[in-house]
Amino acid sequence: PTITGADPNPGGVMLSFHEQIVDELLERDGLSVLAEGLGLCEVLAGLIASVPQPRRETQTVTRDAFSNLLLPGTSSGKPGHTKTSSSTRNETEIEIETEHGVTLVLGASDAQKRALRVHLSKLAPLVNFPPEITADITGTERHLLYRRGGPLFVTTRIAVVDILGDRLLPKEIAGVVVCNAHRVTDFSGEAFVVRLFRTGNRVGFVRGITDRPGDLSRGFNGTERAMKSLMVRSLNLWPRFHLGVRGCLDKHAPEVVELRQPLTPKVRAIQDAIVEVMHACMNELKKSKHVDVSELTLDKGLHASFDKTLQRQLDPVWHSVSRKLKQIVFDLRSLRNLGTFLLRYDAVTFLRYLETLRVSEGRESVWLYTEAAHMIFEQAKKRVFVLRRNDSKEMEKMKLNNDDDDFLEVKEIDAPEPMRPETTLETVLEPMPKWPLLVEIVEEVRLEKEMLRKRMLRGEVCETSRKATRSETSPRAKKNAEIDLTGDDDDDGDDDDFASQAGPGDVRYTPTLEERFGQGPLLVVAKDDATANQLSALLRLGQTPLMRGLWAEYLDRQRLAGSAGAAVRARGRGGG
Repeated sequence: PTITGADPNPGGVMLSFHEQIVDELLERDGLSVLAEGLGLCEVLAGLIASVPQPRRETQTVTRDAFSNLLLPGTSSGKPGHTKTSSSTRNETEIEIETEHGVTLVLGASDAQKRALRVHLSKLAPLVNFPPEITADITGTERHLLYRRGGPLFVTTRIAVVDILGDRLLPKEIAGVVVCNAHRVTDFSGEAFVVRLFRTGNRVGFVRGITDRPGDLSRGFNGTERAMKSLMVRSLNLWPRFHLGVRGCLDKHAPEVVELRQPLTPKVRAIQDAIVEVMHACMNELKKSKHVDVSELTLDKGLHASFDKTLQRQLDPVWHSVSRKLKQIVFDLRSLRNLGTFLLRYDAVTFLRYLETLRVSEGRESVWLYTEAAHMIFEQAKKRVFVLRRNDSKEMEKMKLNNDDDDFLEVKEIDAPEPMRPETTLETVLEPMPKWPLLVEIVEEVRLEKEMLRKRMLRGEVCETSRKATRSETSPRAKKNAEIDLTGDDDDDGDDDDFASQAGPGDVRYTPTLEERFGQGPLLVVAKDDATANQLSALLRLGQTPLMRGLWAEYLDRQRLAGSAGAAVRARGRGGG
């Protein structure tokens, strides 16, 4: 694509299939659907850099034309200013601010904007990052930004208000770029903006892009509805097995090492119990005449799309189904979330979630009264603590040997209700199965980086000595008396000693010395912010301190809940 204002030697280069995606959208309006992780922000950077940018042009006109420009009432109504040159010729150079239509960028999230700023600065350093129009900008300032032209980040609500209020005319809009187009529906704000845009502009472009193909495939005619709402006819699919994508990525295939961590026996027992309860709920659903039996499989029930599939079947007859069937649908959703949280939460947090679930759904739920549910609660407790009954001799012996850090004697005030004064609580605090593996991998990477760093420092000394010797024997070096101590331009080194570093797919890219020796940061990818914060605490504190902190917080919650319950019971006995 033609990048407006791009540097002839840019710092970042788009991959070949990214250029194909951008060219495809520039050639014809449509909806481009990328596989997840193929680089949505890179494509958006290419699209934004390719749209017309506000710029100033210098034109040469005759003196008569210049005089007509200065006459009142002869201007075209577009804002601009002129600047005459001190020339005595019949021709005069004037500087006119040339205007282009505004390009509305809709639906971009804050994280995508931050990533887009980085990619755009590398792809086209001379292109300014598009301003963002928010509610803090006054109407007059928005009007000036619209007349200036170029790409703008704007919310759908502000765009609708400005178009309906004639602050932004449809004919002044060059086009609309819709990010995350999988969210577009008939009643979404993006669809309304496109309809208002098309009512007064049949020439401008509409380009939608998304990297969530799974969301478009859910429901009935999801892709068709999105294309109809965007008023486009072309659908561009870019899966990972596309020849252009596969040919580009195979050139720099990363080395992937897959490690499988087996589940602990208690976690496996909880998972088997959850599957057993879900299988029983599936059998109850199959007895209903309102549900398609072919789609009711246990494998599909473990995915989030199963809820939407089941809801799509029951929505037309939801008012006529029995209460038991409705409760089974809710139970299946709770069980699926329970299976997900089992592998995401730690033992203490999972137990606390189970207790909250029992309080909130205890009266209506069906699965909580099954034998498998009892197994789930028992195994979840055993992952955190076990209760033991001891006689007087054993109690005296345990008081003498209370130096073990893994043993905790709980007083009656700290004990849950099932405990008695003669029982003791022994903490287990089972860590997540993946935690020891993650700690081992991080430690292994740290040791490897230390080893590569020593080799890098040793290589710098050798390169310095070799270049100094070469400079003394070279006549040109003697003349210039310049010595390069970086070692980046030397091609005689042993490339086998360098760590593997995949460049961005361009021969002009030269990795730095730290990149060659693998001194970059270690990236740990998590599912959500809560998991990322917990893993950060794990690497900072360690497994045992982290679990003890969670256990102390759990005991505080239990103590507060017990005090509140005692106060309520006392008030009830007093007649208050």
